[in-house]
This record gives sequence, structure tokens and C-alpha cells, in this order.
Amino acid sequence: MTTNGAASLKVLCLHGRGDSASHFIGQIAHIREAVSGEFHAIQAPLPGGAWWTYPKGERSYSASSFSGAEASVSMVEQALVEGKFDCLLGFSQGAMLAAVVAARLALGDTPLAQQATLRLAVMFGAALPKPYEDLFSRLRDAGGAQGIRTLHCLSKNDITNPPELGSALAGCFGARAQEHWHGNGHRVAPATSVPTIVEFLGSEV
Repeated sequence: MTTNGAASLKVLCLHGRGDSASHFIGQIAHIREAVSGEFHAIQAPLPGGAWWTYPKGERSYSASSFSGAEASVSMVEQALVEGKFDCLLGFSQGAMLAAVVAARLALGDTPLAQQATLRLAVMFGAALPKPYEDLFSRLRDAGGAQGIRTLHCLSKNDITNPPELGSALAGCFGARAQEHWHGNGHRVAPATSVPTIVEFLGSEV
């Protein structure tokens, strides 16, 4: 199955913590086969396939601070501009990073905001990353990301990242944010979610 509307899409993919760029590209094969576009994945810079680290016993949604996040944010923003990507697609920690980058671009918090072509973001299994609460509060107060549409794929069966914090993250992106719920827990969207993703990616090309 393909969608002609998404033929010109360029998608930058961000894997989850502990994964790799090459493995993640394989994980989203069912999405790539359904969307006629270019998918490129980049590797997290920290050991163990992490975009950031936090104190032992904490999680991205509970830690008061991250280590290494600034470098990862900068890396993704630079890749977006250099590759002229239309869309960010991420899972778990990669999805939270996608949310941070999209929020910074929407608010003009980075010098690269005027050069970026990002207009879509798809996030699987994300939660609101606690150290960036102020960023997302400002985004919500600004009425959301006016120039960027977001799709938040969530599951009430997610026992890794609280789904209510994923919904709270979606709420920060405003009226152009879309929530899609499935029953498969903390994972990249199942096959049943593909039609929703295809429709989202092809809706504004």
C-alpha cells in the first residue's frame, strides 16, 4: 500500500533508548512500505544508544535533569536543516527528543528555526520529559506549534511511559496535535495504526 500524497516526504527517524538507527529502520518497515517517501535514521550519540542519560532509578518523565540532551538536540536540529526534512518520527526517548526539537523550532528557541522545513512529527510511546516542562508550558501558553502538526501514538497498556503523560505532551502542541490510541503497549505503532499514520503523513503534502 502506498500513498501518492506523501511522495515528497523526507522523514528523519529517531530510535528509542538502547536501540540503533539500523534496527529502528527495520522496526518501521511496515510504515515505510505504506508511505512513499524517504526515511533516514540517525544514531544516538551516547553509549548504549541513548539520546540522554539520567540518575539511576529515574526515568525521562521523572528525572529533574538530563546529561547529554543538549548535544542530541543540536545534532537533530542540524540534521533536519541539512537534510531539509519535513517530518520527525521517533519512538520512546527518540519520540521525546522529537517533541523537544519540534517545540524549540515552533517557539524559535534555536537559531536554526528559520532554516528548518519541519512541518510534521510522529511520536510513538512518548511522555512529557520532565526537564523540559518549562519549554512545553511555554508552547502550550503560546497556543501550540502553529506551523507543525503532530501525531501522538499512545497506548493505555504502556507500562514504560505513563500514557497520561503522553496525552499531556500532546496537549502542549495545541489544536493541530492528534492523539491515536492502540492496545499494543510500549511499542512502535502496530499494523492496525498504519492507516492513521498514512493519512496523517499525506494530509498536507
